[in-house]
Amino acid sequence: MPNFKGIHIGGGKIEGWENIGYKSFTPEFLKYIANETDIFINTSTADAQATTIMEYMCYGFPIACTIETGYEYPSIIKLNTNDTKSNVETLTKMLNMDESELKKLALQNSELVRKKHSWKIYVNKVSNFISLNM
Repeated sequence: MPNFKGIHIGGGKIEGWENIGYKSFTPEFLKYIANETDIFINTSTADAQATTIMEYMCYGFPIACTIETGYEYPSIIKLNTNDTKSNVETLTKMLNMDESELKKLALQNSELVRKKHSWKIYVNKVSNFISLNM
């Protein structure tokens, strides 16, 4: 993908991307990521509710991911697990979006986390399932 700089956090390697390994998500590290990147990308083929996506939604990044990650909302840009050409076109469009549109998507994502993915919601679901009264 021309003029694309990817940063890979974690194990493994993605050809052509900067690999920075595992890091603690300190404010300084997040400032570095925010200064170096515009979009959080996840192309998992099977990862129901990938927590890294929620983390980056909270950090204020626009998100592009596959529906196999467990997230499918209008404010999350859909990627495909097996169509690289389509993904390149989608990411190119995102990289050329007006900054205000990307910020709007990021704010919508942040609101989604608060409304649909808070710990309180999960604790209540588990408590109700195992019949605890909390």
